[in-house]
Amino acid sequence: MKTLRLAGILLIVLSGIGFLTVADDLRHVGELVGVSAIGIVGVIAVTVAHLSLRKRAHTLKDPADW
Repeated sequence: MKTLRLAGILLIVLSGIGFLTVADDLRHVGELVGVSAIGIVGVIAVTVAHLSLRKRAHTLKDPADW
């Protein structure tokens, strides 16, 4: 899941760069939608990686602690 987290972070950074360069004037809706979609996919990837790590950490604990 480390790869998924890094890919998500990269997508979020690229989305930020896209907002600053490509979709900076907000005249073209397609640019805004495209850059936003990249950012949303990045956030989803980071969230899935985080939840997977939490689930894995929870399953590794002693069942008596549940």
